[in-house]
Amino acid sequence: DVQCNISPNSLELRLKSSPRTTILNGKMPYTVRSEESMWVVEDDNQEQGTVVITLDKIKKTWWDSVVEGEPVIDTSLVDSTCKIDEYDAETQGAIRKIMFDQKQKAMGLKSSDEIAQDELIEKAKYLPGSPFLPPDQGGAGWVDDSAVPPKLPTKGASAGPG
Repeated sequence: DVQCNISPNSLELRLKSSPRTTILNGKMPYTVRSEESMWVVEDDNQEQGTVVITLDKIKKTWWDSVVEGEPVIDTSLVDSTCKIDEYDAETQGAIRKIMFDQKQKAMGLKSSDEIAQDELIEKAKYLPGSPFLPPDQGGAGWVDDSAVPPKLPTKGASAGPG
């Protein structure tokens, strides 16, 4: 039997029969959600089982090691490919947006943010008080030339009699 303690920043795995025998103990490189993390002993029909520890990482990234001071993991040997439908909806949306924007950029077209900005400006053009609408249609445009503010003097020009 084993005892496993998972805290947000550390991990400890010991044998219950010999509490001084530490299998793994140390500070983790990043923070985890300890209440969402878990461990289990899988019985492989052998005399000894396998301890499987599942950590809910706050920052989804590759770790160099499980706890600091342990051997470095060669992450290049791990198959890290995931199908887009294996991610949550928010992550899927972000991935699709990035892919769309990269494709648009390669074709010399506007990004999704630029398209959204253009759509917002287009809608604003026709709202009451818009400077793009004439006053008779509820816009803030100038009624006639007398309503136009006076021109400011240009640099070097006289501002008054003299």
